[in-house]
Amino acid sequence: MFDLKTIKKAFFEKVLTIPGANPAYRLVAQCDGLEDDYESGLNHIVGIWNPNDHPERNYNLVLSLTSHGNHRPLCDWDRPTKPDGLELASLVDKRTIWFRSGSGNWHGYLNYFPTTLEVATMIAGHPFNELADVPEKNKYAEHVKKQGYASLRPPWIQKNHGALNPEKDFNQTDWEAILPENFLDGVTTSTSSAWEEMFNED
Repeated sequence: MFDLKTIKKAFFEKVLTIPGANPAYRLVAQCDGLEDDYESGLNHIVGIWNPNDHPERNYNLVLSLTSHGNHRPLCDWDRPTKPDGLELASLVDKRTIWFRSGSGNWHGYLNYFPTTLEVATMIAGHPFNELADVPEKNKYAEHVKKQGYASLRPPWIQKNHGALNPEKDFNQTDWEAILPENFLDGVTTSTSSAWEEMFNED
């Protein structure tokens, strides 16, 4: 059974945590809306923080910006199949972690690749929309450049619908389609109150 506590902990350990002698973390945020239109101006960030410093706070966005100041690129891949060898090499690297989004497309986290906002914006621009055989960057890349970071919903958040309940909203087959293969393998269990607070769904 896929329970939200385990999924969130795996996400913290495998996506938010950046390995090293002194681990860094992808910053997270709370946004008061997750509308479809990046240019609507309705999305408002009400807080950005290091998830290791404030594990008890809920979040609905994960940022490319990290606690040590560089970017770990994100990609909102608006196609029903993951990128292949014809696309940007970093996107098909086996270390890129891909989740299937609620739309049936893909969200990619390049946790191994520290870089600048300029490069993060370029990666966010893939794939291009093909209009009359003229490549046109998608609105996501424009949004990233404007905001100063890329952002994606974590896999348990639906756009405009809040947190998912794994037992009610999805069955095991659904979660297997969303999460990377073997994503929950090796996730440690803890009885500490800090972890209990981290996964509190108030």
